Amino acid sequence: MSLALFILIAPVNLAFGNSFDLAAISFLEESHLSISDEARNILISCVSNDRTATGWTREIKSEDTVYALEVLAIPTAKIKSNQNSNNQAALRRSLSRATLRLALYLDNGKLNRERFSNENAANYALLMSYSGKIKGGLQSFSKAIDNRAVSLVWVRRDNVKDSNSAQSETQLTEDYCKYLYKTANDLFNEKKFDEALKTFHQIHYMAWANIDAYLGTSLCFLKMNQKDDAIKLTSELVKVFSRDMKPDEMANAGKILFNAGEKDKGFNVLELAYGLLKSQGGKK
Repeated sequence: MSLALFILIAPVNLAFGNSFDLAAISFLEESHLSISDEARNILISCVSNDRTATGWTREIKSEDTVYALEVLAIPTAKIKSNQNSNNQAALRRSLSRATLRLALYLDNGKLNRERFSNENAANYALLMSYSGKIKGGLQSFSKAIDNRAVSLVWVRRDNVKDSNSAQSETQLTEDYCKYLYKTANDLFNEKKFDEALKTFHQIHYMAWANIDAYLGTSLCFLKMNQKDDAIKLTSELVKVFSRDMKPDEMANAGKILFNAGEKDKGFNVLELAYGLLKSQGGKK
């Protein structure tokens, strides 16, 4: 899985009807669904006992297997020829949401939600974490039924690998911050600089050593006319990370300093960028 799942795991704001449970049961009765009769019957009972839900999770101890089922509405396309595209997009979302539901169940509340306080970013990180822990990948089945996208994912408990807690925390932080960084960039491109800056601040709280994230924050400060903050952060970036910066990153830092009013310092950093580029034979 990749950051393309950013869109897939975001909240789905579609109007729900009363046929989610019916679509789920029809799906579970599908002959092509390769699960045991015991699992099928238990899942149908689970859906029947909670007909107002749009997703269900159930662990079947006798099989040592966890199942997660998700149902989403498929939007009706204004142009009929686009309906298949809507169906496929909804199926991808339902599969992603089912996988997240499974990951949340397996995690059983262990993720530190105070540290990983952004819910969508935390869910993405958790989803990526458990995708990497499952040997051989998840088993899944998806189908569009009665204008509903239905997906079931399942995994045996003994196929979920244990991982080093320190390594796991590091990877969670990396994926969490990647999600936040994409969010911040999207907000910045929409000229929502204040919201972008708040998201960049969440990244810095995680102490994520990503040069582009620092440059993005500095640029937000500049766009909001907070020039002193832009100068301070960019200067600190160059001081701490100069040996790790690429020519274009150094050049962007120089431009920020120059446009924030530190023309001499900005020009000096631009010269550093040129020197880096020259030392690399003109290659970025």
